Amino acid sequence: PDASSPLDGVDLLKAKVSNVGWMGGEYPRSGSGTQLPKGEWNMAHNGDPFIGSSTYNTMRAWPVSVRRGFLGFEVGNEILTGAVLTNGSSRANPCRAAYVDRQGPAKNRQSWDPATVLLAVRGLGSFWSSEATGMNNVSDMGINGWEDDGITHNQSYIVARAGSPQLVAAAIDELLLRPPSQVEL
Repeated sequence: PDASSPLDGVDLLKAKVSNVGWMGGEYPRSGSGTQLPKGEWNMAHNGDPFIGSSTYNTMRAWPVSVRRGFLGFEVGNEILTGAVLTNGSSRANPCRAAYVDRQGPAKNRQSWDPATVLLAVRGLGSFWSSEATGMNNVSDMGINGWEDDGITHNQSYIVARAGSPQLVAAAIDELLLRPPSQVEL
């Protein structure tokens, strides 16, 4: 509880959130593709024991009622976006500035986080499917593995459909090219 809510973090999640897109891990397990077995960056931060134990504790405390869809390193790593911003967007576009500052002009970047936002907002759509039975087991070092026990645990990991990395990239690039809305806060 704090000044914003009488609920603690877990109770606030239960009350306000039904679904979350979670960028983290590698599926079906850490080290199964391109990552080292020390765990994916967002869950293990290059083997940092604090990050790994924080991920472990978060996974254990997460309310079962709040569905989790895990988009792994291997999915976002194939989705390349941003190069279109150099010539297709105004210099005033903050997304253009961020990509050009980070990557240089006309260069793409892997899109782990933008893909996860797209998943959270639009769902699986025609881009992805999901493995819906089993659960994501994460060690206290942040190393994950999917345990398919045949039971639905309100968790899934995302699998790219054939050709979807390019389609997802095009959808993200289209959103990045949109001019910022004039919103009053």
